[in-house]
Amino acid sequence: MEEIKNSELMKDAIPLQDFQKYKAIIEIDGNSWSSCFGSLLCMNLVILLKIQPDWVDYSYSELEPFAHYIPVHKNLSNLQETYQDVFRV
Repeated sequence: MEEIKNSELMKDAIPLQDFQKYKAIIEIDGNSWSSCFGSLLCMNLVILLKIQPDWVDYSYSELEPFAHYIPVHKNLSNLQETYQDVFRV
């Protein structure tokens, strides 16, 4: 673990309230469903979420694409294109 920290692949955690400083969040699941996803839905930001994430919470079935989140491919192959479409860059 120390080797990974020294390689700068890992950064310090960002406090949840600091996420509100950003226009968009790329929500990627890890070893389980995202525990902060519900909080992110309450913030004034765009959520880019993988289509068919590997792990889901009970509430995911209630989410509507383009209303609650912007879908991106599971392999993130359209992430740049989606970002450009959303932010018109």
